[in-house]
Amino acid sequence: ILEKFYPEAEVAAGISKVATEYVVSPHPAQEPVPADVTGIIEQYFRRMTTDEHDLAWEGAVPLGSDKWSGKDPESPRAGDWQRWAVIGGAVIPRPPSIGSDEQKKDLEAVKESIKNRTDKDEGLVKLWHGNEGNVTADTQWQDQLYEVIKSDLPDDKNKADAQYATLQKYLAITIADSILESWRVKFTFWTPRPSMYDSAIMPLLPDPNYPAYPSALAASSSAAAQVLTALSPDHKAEWFELAENAANSERVSGSHMPADVSAGREL
Repeated sequence: ILEKFYPEAEVAAGISKVATEYVVSPHPAQEPVPADVTGIIEQYFRRMTTDEHDLAWEGAVPLGSDKWSGKDPESPRAGDWQRWAVIGGAVIPRPPSIGSDEQKKDLEAVKESIKNRTDKDEGLVKLWHGNEGNVTADTQWQDQLYEVIKSDLPDDKNKADAQYATLQKYLAITIADSILESWRVKFTFWTPRPSMYDSAIMPLLPDPNYPAYPSALAASSSAAAQVLTALSPDHKAEWFELAENAANSERVSGSHMPADVSAGREL
């Protein structure tokens, strides 16, 4: 699998070296790969050839004071990638127009959030926006899923694995699709980050390299809470508390306007 992802000669040589060292070290003899496992791998790569994740972007960053002004945006075509479950694009409101009362109010709210940010707020931002050993929000959700659900799993290991894997699967699908839907909207409106409206605004972490509206973390976390509630309703309060924490981290980060967060929830 690694060689398929990294066909460059020097990388492939390193992979081969590690594999060889493993095989000749004192490990049990390797069993033949079962047919169902090779079937999964083949299915995975079949999808990779059709999911359009490698679509080329030939556009240009639009100009204007109401547009995101960065360079080399991250995956502008991700909104066109194949979804796992979502069919059709959800419709959400347009972002507040620049200079409108709502936009001015949002900008002041960002400044106020930064001014009043506490150590607890900073911890929340770092938790949901990447830290050593846990680099993305989707891995944070998977970690939290296990912490919440582990005491509910049956004692029988096979049954526990099957039950937990099902939850992991639907959580992963939910987050993936909600992020792709967020990207579709982000690169429709190309909305600036708060620091692009006002250079005095300093976000806690560097702004990510893509437009702001809507918040993908708010979207994926709201969706995750709803799907996990359907699958595990006894933990509804915990799922929505996690979603609220994730959305609040966007609110206090300085990288999002309140409208970005509310639109993410709605999406």
